[in-house]
Amino acid sequence: MFTSLRSIFISAYLVVTFTVTQGDAFDCNIFAGPHSTVSKMGRYSDCAWFGSSPFCGSSDKKLSDSDEDGQLVAWTNGVTIDGLCKTGYGYQPVMSGGCCDNYGLGCGSGYKRLFCKKTLP
Repeated sequence: MFTSLRSIFISAYLVVTFTVTQGDAFDCNIFAGPHSTVSKMGRYSDCAWFGSSPFCGSSDKKLSDSDEDGQLVAWTNGVTIDGLCKTGYGYQPVMSGGCCDNYGLGCGSGYKRLFCKKTLP
């Protein structure tokens, strides 16, 4: 389980701080990158999506930045999870495995961020 303290800036007078608890960590494969949604190709472990539907929030971090949650390896900023994981005729997925299977519900606002603690060989 991943647990971290997060803050959301609501207005000049209100900042809400809350604890985010994510599910069990998972492995993830990223096939393309770098581009606007993933930091680099690779195999990752101890990964978790951050951002809860329907208000997923955002981040001031850039792809490849690290913090206590791991390295920010992907996000759904400007793309849906289907756009990243879709397979079939004419489609080349950007990611697969746990990063697609553990995404959960989509965002009504904001976007989810995928943090991974380890890079695999």
